[in-house]
Amino acid sequence: MLINLLRALLLILASWPSLSMASSCTFGEVTDEAFSSAKYIFVFRVLGTEIREGNSTPVGAEPGFGRLRVVENFRGRAPYEGFTFSAHRGCGSKLVPGHYYVGVSSSSKGEFVAGPATVLDLGSEYREGIDNAHAFVTFSNIASAATGMAKLSVVLPPGDRMPIEYFPLPPPPPEDP
Repeated sequence: MLINLLRALLLILASWPSLSMASSCTFGEVTDEAFSSAKYIFVFRVLGTEIREGNSTPVGAEPGFGRLRVVENFRGRAPYEGFTFSAHRGCGSKLVPGHYYVGVSSSSKGEFVAGPATVLDLGSEYREGIDNAHAFVTFSNIASAATGMAKLSVVLPPGDRMPIEYFPLPPPPPEDP
């Protein structure tokens, strides 16, 4: 009986690093400070994403790359056409082609770095070509925070935001014939 107890304890200790690695992800969030100091606050549509396998980090994160189209600018004129993101199996970001998001950035060089600390999900209510501020409360709240009329954490508390964490790895791009 003591041997079985020791075996069980050994098994738990042996799996301990993998358990801690699986739960070690901490997702950032778009903060009031980042939102108020951002050079660019913009609505974008994801046109496509891809994972370039074979470049993973020691913890298994595959780099994700995507194309975007800036649809609307709240602040500045966002210069981005592409973005990078983490496609880690448990700590990455979900950026769905065809979906709309709000990007927050102060960098005018290179691609937009998309993640929980720089992206707000607009859900499925945003539509191009209409007055979203009157038709969509979340959009109206984000717009008022972007123009400095309100704090983001007041009009869109973190608990009310849609998460962009990506748990399953997105499918690989189709093979060229």
